[in-house]
Amino acid sequence: MAPGISRAVVAAVVHELAQMGDRGALPLASGDAMVVPGRAADAAFEHAAERLRDPAIALSVARRLAIGALGEIDYVLCTSDSLRVGLSRLARFYRAATERVTLAIEESGDRASLVFRATTREPYSRHWREFAVAIIARRIRQTLGREVRFPAIAFAHDAPARLEPYVAFFGTRPRFGEDADRMVFARALLDEPLRTAAKALGDLLEAKMRAIEPPEAGRDALLARVRRAVAAQLDDRDLALATTAARLATSTRTLQRELARARTSHKAIVDEVRRERALALLESGRMTTVEISERLAFADPRAFFRAFRRWTGTSPAALRDSARQSDGPRAPRGAIVRARG
Repeated sequence: MAPGISRAVVAAVVHELAQMGDRGALPLASGDAMVVPGRAADAAFEHAAERLRDPAIALSVARRLAIGALGEIDYVLCTSDSLRVGLSRLARFYRAATERVTLAIEESGDRASLVFRATTREPYSRHWREFAVAIIARRIRQTLGREVRFPAIAFAHDAPARLEPYVAFFGTRPRFGEDADRMVFARALLDEPLRTAAKALGDLLEAKMRAIEPPEAGRDALLARVRRAVAAQLDDRDLALATTAARLATSTRTLQRELARARTSHKAIVDEVRRERALALLESGRMTTVEISERLAFADPRAFFRAFRRWTGTSPAALRDSARQSDGPRAPRGAIVRARG
C-alpha cells in the first residue's frame, strides 16, 4: 500500500479548508484507520486549490492553523524548552505525521537546515510539500515570538507560476527543482528558549510518543527488541543483563557488543525505560511516588528520587504539580497518532 499521512493531520487540514469555503473537501470516513491514503489526502488539497483559486493554498492553511491543531506531533515541538529540543523531537517522531517523508536537522557553520526527504518515488501533491515547510516555519516564528527570516527555502517540485506568495510568506525567494525540500535558518536560533515551553508536558509527550514509535530496520530494530525485553523485566522486578540476554536468546557478551556498536548500553536502556515508565505512572495519578519507586525496581525511594532528578531536573511531586497547573498548551488525550512503516 502506498505511504499515507496521519489522520489527525489530514483532518485538521480538511477542517481548515472547509472553513475557508471548500465544503467539498475530502470527507474522512469513520473508522479506526490512523493513516489516510496518500492519494486521498492529495485530492483534498488539489481540489481546494482549484475551487478556491489559490495556487499557494498550503501557505494559506499554514497561516490559519493554531498551535495544537495537528495533535501531539504539534505539541511535542511547541512545549519543548528550546528550538533545538523541539525540532529534534519533531524530527524523531515525524513518522507519526507522515509515512512519505523523513525529517533531519543539519548544521554547518552559522546555518542550520531542516531537510525533508521523500521515502517513496511515487509523486505526490506539491501542496503537502509546501504545507510541511510552511507550518514548521510558522511554528518557529510562533514559539520564538518574533518574525524569523529564512535565508534559503528549497523545494523538490517545479516552480509554480507565481512566486509572490512564497516570497511574502518566507521572506525569501524559494528555489525549485532541488534534490529535497529544505529550510535554512540561523544556527543560533536552535539554542533559543521557546516562549511556549511547558517542560512537564513536553517530557510527558516525548515519553508517550517514544512508547508508540514504530521500529525501524537494523540498529533501531535491535534497540526496540532490547527495550521490549527490559520493559517486560521491569514488570518482574528483574533488570539483570543476563536476563535480557536470555530473553533475546543471545549471550551477555554478544548483547553488550551489539549495543556498543549502536552507541548505547544495557544500563542506558534500563535507565531510559525506567524514565518513560516513571513519567507515564506519574501522569496517571493512580500511584504514590513510593509505589512508583517499587514498581520501577529501585532499592528504596531515595534512589528513585535521585534518578528522577537526574532525568528531569526536578522532583516527582514538582513535575506532577507542574503538569496539573501549567499555563502552557495542553495536549488533548488520545491525539497521538501512529503511522505505519
